[in-house]
Amino acid sequence: MTRPLMRAATAALRLVGRAPVRVGDDVMLLADDVPEDVRQAQLWQWLHGRHLNGLLAELGIDCVIDVGANDGDFAAMVRGAGWTGPVASFEPQSGCVEALKRLAADDPAWRIFGMALSDHDGLASLSLRSASQLTSMNEPRLASRAASSERVRDHLDVVGTEEIVVRRLDSIFDEVSATPVHRAYLKIDTQGHDELVLDGAGGVLDRVMAIQLELTRDPLYEGTSSYLSLIQRLERLGFGLSALFPVLVDPENHTLLEFDGVFVRSHRPEDPARGDRTGA
Repeated sequence: MTRPLMRAATAALRLVGRAPVRVGDDVMLLADDVPEDVRQAQLWQWLHGRHLNGLLAELGIDCVIDVGANDGDFAAMVRGAGWTGPVASFEPQSGCVEALKRLAADDPAWRIFGMALSDHDGLASLSLRSASQLTSMNEPRLASRAASSERVRDHLDVVGTEEIVVRRLDSIFDEVSATPVHRAYLKIDTQGHDELVLDGAGGVLDRVMAIQLELTRDPLYEGTSSYLSLIQRLERLGFGLSALFPVLVDPENHTLLEFDGVFVRSHRPEDPARGDRTGA
C-alpha cells in the first residue's frame, strides 16, 4: 500500500475508533476505548495461541490433555489455533462439566472427563468457590498478594461442596484418546494442585513432549511451590522453558504474580541416583 493510501486508511480507521499499529511485518487494529490492561491481556492471549499453534505442529503432538478445563477456554484456544486432533479435558466441577459437554457435542475428537487429577486414585470432597476458575483441591492462602487483588479477593467464598472422583493421569492415560498417545501436550491449570498432577503423571511423562502450567511468585494456594522451584523440577524431569505468558499482575508495583509457563522436552530426565544438581 502506498503512503497516501496508508494515511487515508489510517484516518478512516480512526473515525471508527481503531488505531492501526505495526508489529513486525503485521498490522494490528487497536480499539481506542479498551483499557490498556485489558488490551495487553488480550494481546498476550493472542501470542499464546500463536506459540501453541507452532508447538503442536513442530513437536508432532498427537493429543492435547487439558487438566483443569473449567469452562473450556483453553480447548477453545487450541481449536482456534487450528488444532483438529484429539483433546482430552479433565474437570471435576459438575456445572463446568455440563458446559464442556455441550461445547464438545459436535466435536468427536474432544473427550470430557468429569474428574480431578492428582497423585492418587480415589474420592475427595471439593469446596466450590464463587468463581469456578478459583475452585481448587488446595486451600487458599489469604495472606498472599494474589488473594488481595481485585480479580480474586471477592471470589473465594465457598458456595457449596461436591464429592468428586480423583485419578492419577498414568492410571487413565490410555483412555484419553481413541488412538494410542505417544507425543502429548499436557496443560495443567488446577489452582495450586499442579505439582500433585505431575506426581500422578510419573508413569507416562516419557510420552509427554510439552507441559504447560501456572507459575507463581507468591502462591495463592497452600502447598504450592514458587516458580523457581517448579522450573528446576521440570528441568530435572527433562523439560526446558519455552515461553512465559502473564496471568496476574500486581497493580501496586506492576510485577507478575502468576504466569503460564510452557516447557518442551529438551533432554532426558536426570538419574535420581546422581542427586539433585540444581540444589533445589
